[in-house]
Amino acid sequence: MSAFSDFLWKEYRRWRDDEEDQGNRGVGQGDWAKFLGVPATSLSQWMGGDRTPTAPENKRKLADTLGLEIYEILGDPIPVDTSDERFVFVAKNWNKIEDNNLKDKIRSMMEEALGKTLRGTNR
Repeated sequence: MSAFSDFLWKEYRRWRDDEEDQGNRGVGQGDWAKFLGVPATSLSQWMGGDRTPTAPENKRKLADTLGLEIYEILGDPIPVDTSDERFVFVAKNWNKIEDNNLKDKIRSMMEEALGKTLRGTNR
């Protein structure tokens, strides 16, 4: 097994337990694939450790549901949304910010926002 398949199994068990707690008995991997929005055959191969997702769309779907940590587990960089002009502005001008308190405040806000996503509180 790989770290990625181990992660998927852990998340699958958590999802299945939540579903059963809500009275949805007999849910399986096919149901989970639908929940994640990925092909059941691909999910089966990923969970079996035979393959890892390569299609950016599948990675994004997994990250949207399971958190951005899937990119770290896969050894991939987290995709950056350059459509947000505010993010691009901060990234381009980061080294021009001389006020360390301001940098710390920006870092803190970003870590809080990303931390919530990485811990799965946005699921």
